[in-house]
Amino acid sequence: MAGVFRFKEFEIEQDRCAMKIGTDGILLGAWANVSDRKRILDVGTGTGLIALMAAQRNGEASLMGIEPDPDAADQARQNMEGSPWAGRLAVENVRLQDWQPDIQYDCILSNPPYFPTGIRSADDRRAAARHMDGLPLQALLRHSERLLDESGMLSLILPIDQRSPLLSLAEADGWKLRRMVEVKPIAHKPPFRILVELGRQVLKEPDFQELTIQSGGANEYSEEFRTLTHPFYLFM
Repeated sequence: MAGVFRFKEFEIEQDRCAMKIGTDGILLGAWANVSDRKRILDVGTGTGLIALMAAQRNGEASLMGIEPDPDAADQARQNMEGSPWAGRLAVENVRLQDWQPDIQYDCILSNPPYFPTGIRSADDRRAAARHMDGLPLQALLRHSERLLDESGMLSLILPIDQRSPLLSLAEADGWKLRRMVEVKPIAHKPPFRILVELGRQVLKEPDFQELTIQSGGANEYSEEFRTLTHPFYLFM
């Protein structure tokens, strides 16, 4: 079927979603620590990609995706219902700010909208998915704190220029940095993304690492990127 993105254990239709599948979501879905989590929330689930990746990696967790765009929420639900883990996945068409579940989560994942300024897309749905207006970082942190239990973790992927604003807001709100990875597109280029894990509990020392996607030309992927994404990409 045209427009279907196939992974090793599931497939995703994305024609009704403003934001299509990209490397950012795949990086977060493969990197985030979900191994011992029981109740996982994917904020801004879009196609359902990150929730599906978490379901593949953790055979015990229940997963909820929330998505403010009704068409994307419907398509995420369709993708989840067609997956091997349909019984553990659900979607609600709601903003994070309005989500009032009767449980707390032990893991929140988000590939959030991250453009604070600049020219907006003429497509209102794409603009909403890309720009922070609807979910500023401060709101994401505050509502994640509300929804997480004491040992819960928040994992994000953001552009490198959002590192300082995120860490300043996180420190002010009492979050503790647990892990951070600076992601380079190519070995000789500077980092362009950060993967971040935050929690409320203090660690002795946060873990800092680097990840390079391509080791050479097009489709020459680094060994670390291949290892990380091997369970998902068909060509890895």
